[in-house]
Amino acid sequence: MAERHFLTNFLDKNGYEAITGKEILRSIHVSGARHCLKQDRDAFVMNGLITFAGAIHAIHTCNYSWAFIQCYYAVFYLAEALLATQDVGIYYIGKKPYSIKTSAGEHFTKKSGNSHQVIFALYKDRFDGDDFLCGEIDGKNVIDWFNNKREEINYRKNPMDDPFPSHPIYKYSDNLRTWLSAYRDEYLYSFDPAHAYVAFPLQLIGRIELVYEREHSKNLFITKERVEHLAMNISDKRGPIHWIIEGIKGISNTEKLF
Repeated sequence: MAERHFLTNFLDKNGYEAITGKEILRSIHVSGARHCLKQDRDAFVMNGLITFAGAIHAIHTCNYSWAFIQCYYAVFYLAEALLATQDVGIYYIGKKPYSIKTSAGEHFTKKSGNSHQVIFALYKDRFDGDDFLCGEIDGKNVIDWFNNKREEINYRKNPMDDPFPSHPIYKYSDNLRTWLSAYRDEYLYSFDPAHAYVAFPLQLIGRIELVYEREHSKNLFITKERVEHLAMNISDKRGPIHWIIEGIKGISNTEKLF
């Protein structure tokens, strides 16, 4: 596994670590950079699936605050993955982030803020105008809504509400299978504050699965063992939520083993 992003490692090896802001991505490195960014995309998707699965498991154990935090992180990782589908990545020189589109002649652009701020700002800029990816909840961009709720739980709730849910939707663990199917079939739940924390990342997972389908590509990090791990968490008393697991199998690197 890479200790840093694959794209960052590739660019480091090819002498970009000393950029000052005027450099461009050279044509000779475009193919390699895109290949590495696709590896990053696969890793981001895997991270998003693991954190989403953790959220579903947390609901069953009444860790409602943690369920929301996990969903927030799922959105973060999936946002990184969606940017990568647009050939947009982040190159870190030390701890300083630069955005780069992996096309010949594209400039490296210095960014400010922590990794979450950088990724979400790029996401909102890149997908501005997309009614789903940048829809609104309570008059806020869906990304800002998630971030505000995450900060409320992490920093302003004292104490946290667990094990008592602060919102009616947190009471649905016994009907989780039905709700997940509803979220799959009706995207508007993604912009209802009573449902969005699970519905939006679930819809993002579906969007990303379509990208792999269009490309006829597979995710190199989704192994049989990882699918089994996800299935144990994305489940209820009746067992795994099969339609979600089948979607993940469909983009797995080892589909023929199932």
